[in-house]
Amino acid sequence: MNTISLNLTLPHELYAKLDAFVTNVTRSNNNDFIVEAIEQKLKSEKDQLQLKLAEGYLATKEEDLSLVKEFEFADYENTKP
Repeated sequence: MNTISLNLTLPHELYAKLDAFVTNVTRSNNNDFIVEAIEQKLKSEKDQLQLKLAEGYLATKEEDLSLVKEFEFADYENTKP
């Protein structure tokens, strides 16, 4: 995997909590923990966006069907040989 180096600034208290948690609970290292946390956050945001899009599509379903019905004749006229 290609990687880049990133300079990250954290409040001291947050870093202390992160370091203690990673050292005592996960037996991993801070970098791996941060990478995994970012991946999870990105997936969560993507999932939330997909849910909002689906809700939007469902909310406008009736209006969309109504518009399709209005232009049904025009569509039919364009498909005649």
